[in-house]
Amino acid sequence: MAGFKPKMGTGDRGKTSLLNGKKVRKTDTRIKALALLDDLNCHLGLLRASVKNGRKLKREILSVQNNLFLLSSVIAGVEAEKVIREETKKMEEEIKKLSRKTKHVKKFLIPGEKVPEAMLHIARAKARICEISSWEAQAPEAAVYLNRLSDYFFLLSVLNNRKG
Repeated sequence: MAGFKPKMGTGDRGKTSLLNGKKVRKTDTRIKALALLDDLNCHLGLLRASVKNGRKLKREILSVQNNLFLLSSVIAGVEAEKVIREETKKMEEEIKKLSRKTKHVKKFLIPGEKVPEAMLHIARAKARICEISSWEAQAPEAAVYLNRLSDYFFLLSVLNNRKG
């Protein structure tokens, strides 16, 4: 986001602007959805920074982070639903690959066996919250992507827990 500078005080009356310049209340469902996506993206940054031996995983997390910016832009009023549908299809292919590597889980998984696994579970839970918020913000393409993303993080957490 080249050239962005915060304008102090412009949101002090409980309103903010969407990308199209439209002023909305900060309690608007779109603003809540954007804040939750930001929270997930920040958590993924921490997860990516904590991965020690996993260049592929780091690249995948970075790709998801970029997609979260895309989802945010759609919620904020930019037309990019087609790109989100394409990214959802890519995510579905990744889920299929991971599913082939994962045995069926037969019990509830309690996060916390290993730090990366626990962080992936946090990302999974945050993705679910973002999905719900996206439905509330009437952004179905974003919600579907986030639904797949939570499945993706679940599978990654299971696989990560089995590794050394």
